[in-house]
Amino acid sequence: MKKILVLFTCLLLNTAFSQDNFTQKKLDSIETKLSKVSNDSIKLTIMLGLGRDYALNANKRNLEFNQKAIELAQKLNRPFSIAEAYANYGMYYERINDTVKQKQYLDKILVLGQEKKDNRVLGKGYYEKGFYYWTRKNLQKTNHYLEQSIAFYKKTKDKNSLSDVYLQIGFLHQA
Repeated sequence: MKKILVLFTCLLLNTAFSQDNFTQKKLDSIETKLSKVSNDSIKLTIMLGLGRDYALNANKRNLEFNQKAIELAQKLNRPFSIAEAYANYGMYYERINDTVKQKQYLDKILVLGQEKKDNRVLGKGYYEKGFYYWTRKNLQKTNHYLEQSIAFYKKTKDKNSLSDVYLQIGFLHQA
């Protein structure tokens, strides 16, 4: 029985490493394509995607891609993209259990939204803060921030983001 358990554990770990290797190959492929892209909007989208994917895997490379995305988003005057990069940073810090830095980046989204008077960025900021409190089992604050997100997204008529918030509220009340 012990040999079977050891074999099963080895197979499980090997599969996990294969998936990591597969994921890394895909990310490497995307990075190669990024170097060949000349359109700044497409570059920004790719950098934010790489920043998010590296953040999900708690890989420090996310810092590099998110910083480049912020610089390009500033050049293109796209505050929502800056907010997405800050959210990616927050995700990374959540993954490495640095909730202080996570909260600081989520607060930066709200500050950015207030500075730019951008309802879409504010909707994003409140949405991310809702998740922050959800993971801390503070359902009252979670609901408050998600409701604020709805209010700001309604002002923008951003139906995709609005539907995401409603979906999350459904999950919140389902639990």
